[in-house]
Amino acid sequence: MINQTRLQSLRSRLKQGQPSVGSWMQLGSRSIAEILASSNFDWLVVDHEHGINVPQPESLYSTISNSTLPFARIASFSHHEAIRSLEAGAAGIIVPNLTDSETWRVFTNKVKWPPNGSRGVGFCAANGFGSYFDDYKVLAADPFLVPMIESKEGIRALREVAYSQNVDAILIGPYDLSASMGCLGDFKCISFIQALNEILDICKAHKVPAGIHVVQPDSAKLHNYIHDGFQFLAYGMDSTMLRCLNNPIAQ
Repeated sequence: MINQTRLQSLRSRLKQGQPSVGSWMQLGSRSIAEILASSNFDWLVVDHEHGINVPQPESLYSTISNSTLPFARIASFSHHEAIRSLEAGAAGIIVPNLTDSETWRVFTNKVKWPPNGSRGVGFCAANGFGSYFDDYKVLAADPFLVPMIESKEGIRALREVAYSQNVDAILIGPYDLSASMGCLGDFKCISFIQALNEILDICKAHKVPAGIHVVQPDSAKLHNYIHDGFQFLAYGMDSTMLRCLNNPIAQ
């Protein structure tokens, strides 16, 4: 069962302007999920776009829920996919590649239980197939929702979406955003830095927590982003953390 207190605490911290740091999972290992979830991260994202594609992810979400908040990054802008993740046990959804505000409005309506939306009500793994129905209906009416800004179109859409009450935070996908700016993977590129500043300005103006994924583990970069005003930060992921392990004898 998802811990409502953790979710309330996360929302409170973000509203107060404090940073929150989570991490990311590409691999489908429950053991890795357990290790990351118990490593003092505020939340852990199960990546269904570029990584995990297991037919029954309930065990992953359940393992993560024991220690922290489980979120899902779905593979497409699909409310059907989001609902499957929520019913499997995700406390929130991260949606790739926001491009327009109307799509976001329709999506958020379809993933929320009444009275906040039109999602169908039912027993599922997330509510213990009815055992925790009364507790779960509070979360189901208001899941944690994060659109990803990954293009020039996304920045334009953010100006309208920021007015919405349906955004808990935004998250920048740095590789896709840099590609949209014509400098794929070059995070020192002037146009990329300008895009980051523009996104930060929009978010600050509308009091929406801005986020970014520090894909390659780099604590100095993480702290620099926090200093710049980013609040919702994903740090590394299981695959890049494992790749950082070098044979000390071979160096």
